[in-house]
Amino acid sequence: MSTLRLDQAQRVDIVCRRGDTFKMVLNVRNSSGAVVNVSGSAFTYKMEVRETDTATGTVIPTSATGFVFDGTASGVLTVTVSSTTMAAVNSGLYVYDLQATRVSDSFVQTWLYGTFLINEDVTVP
Repeated sequence: MSTLRLDQAQRVDIVCRRGDTFKMVLNVRNSSGAVVNVSGSAFTYKMEVRETDTATGTVIPTSATGFVFDGTASGVLTVTVSSTTMAAVNSGLYVYDLQATRVSDSFVQTWLYGTFLINEDVTVP
């Protein structure tokens, strides 16, 4: 029996610290190793952190006060969250995923998923 694998998402577990600026830099390449244009003219992005995969509310949403994305034509995608937003989040173990939507045809694909551990911090802004 053969299996057709349409789920190309990669599991990447994230550990970060409450109150620190969150910054994740990804170098995106296709299956042939070629750089992918990840600029805003090529893709839009959503990333959410939730208590569980079935929770209705978000701990950190994609928004002006949540995840912010900056992509380049040379394949570098930077995902940030301000220290102020990270200070307002409780430490704990959560889940997340990162979805990309191709602008040209609205094709949606989850690129990353996994656990999102926020460690407590003593000094919080």
